[in-house]
Amino acid sequence: MVTTNNIEATTNSSAGDPLFSGARLRRNAVWMLAGNAIYTACQWGMLVALTRFSGTEGVGQFALAFAVTAPIFLLTGLRLRAALVTDARHEFSGADFAFLRLGSNAAAFLLLGIYVLWTGASWSLTQLILLVGLAKAFEAGSDLIYAGWQKQGILDRVALSMALRGAASLVVFTAVVATGYGARGGCWALASVWALAFLCDLSRANRFRGSWQGVRCRSLLWKTLPLGLGAMLASLQANVPRFFVDRYLGATQLALFAAAAWPALAGNLVVNAVAESACARLAHCHASAGHAGFARLLGKMSLAGFALGMAGVAVAALAGERLLGLFYPAAYASASQVFVILMLAAALANVASFLHYGMVAARRFTGQMTVLVITSAATLIACVILIPRWGLNGAAAAVGVAMTVQIGASMAALRRELLGVSSAE
Repeated sequence: MVTTNNIEATTNSSAGDPLFSGARLRRNAVWMLAGNAIYTACQWGMLVALTRFSGTEGVGQFALAFAVTAPIFLLTGLRLRAALVTDARHEFSGADFAFLRLGSNAAAFLLLGIYVLWTGASWSLTQLILLVGLAKAFEAGSDLIYAGWQKQGILDRVALSMALRGAASLVVFTAVVATGYGARGGCWALASVWALAFLCDLSRANRFRGSWQGVRCRSLLWKTLPLGLGAMLASLQANVPRFFVDRYLGATQLALFAAAAWPALAGNLVVNAVAESACARLAHCHASAGHAGFARLLGKMSLAGFALGMAGVAVAALAGERLLGLFYPAAYASASQVFVILMLAAALANVASFLHYGMVAARRFTGQMTVLVITSAATLIACVILIPRWGLNGAAAAVGVAMTVQIGASMAALRRELLGVSSAE
């Protein structure tokens, strides 16, 4: 679902321009924080609308559809945006990225088809999965366009596109759900809005020029495949508790868990905004042998992310029940204890996210996949042990266990990377 933007122009950008200045970094971080905040708030708003106008079973199926499609699209997506932004040595052309994105979307739908046939999913759930997949295919097209803008340092354009797409999705989704069309109608609306958003992004971008080369595309595929596998594992790690909740506790409890999990993502908005803005700078520091600067910047971001997360824990402990009761129907306020545990896990996730971006900036894609294999295994074991015993609280605790393991494994991998580079020098 691609053609691209100024990707050709981005590959010619200089690494030594004001893109890496502190002022530019702060400006881009503010823009990305605003864009991510609006976009995520609007996605949360769609869940809130569904809880108001649909039963808990519909909410549970909606959450399950996203849990199924996310790992598949992250695997086939290969994190091409991150690969393009951190391609500081200009190994690949924009056409290579565009062609690979087209193939990745086709592969995603093939895997979705295999999943629904293999699991024998109901027709209603199958429709939701395919509709969410269609929406994500258009989102993947926009994401490649964002990559070019991000590498050029014009993140205000990315943020505005995300904000407008999120707002339009919320308005149309809510209108459709409120008129009685349920989750299926809402997903049709979501796919339609994201398709229009992609066309709007494409109209503001320069179409790629030149032709792709099979040799380079294969090289790019093999280079980014570990990154895609890592992204899939990260998504599975996040969604495995939902699969177990659905299996052991049912769709109603899954709706409660999903509702409690969304507010816990608020701190991650800041983390992603700062990390996306700093990713190119981190990559430049690493590529130019500025390893002390790389470690210092990454350490400061990780500490700030943990402090932000702990502030969220305090808010959840003091006012969690009231907050859940404010946004959701009264039955959802019973998940307040789960909310507190998830906020603590989110504080750990902030640190894990920054360390993840550090490994991406260092282009240690295989190492990142290894970290996520370890973390996914820890998540699976924690879910098997904790959810049957402690229910939703066990599911939330499993998330915290996974984040702790990921932090430890990421720190060990980065330490080996920096020590190895220092020895080589």
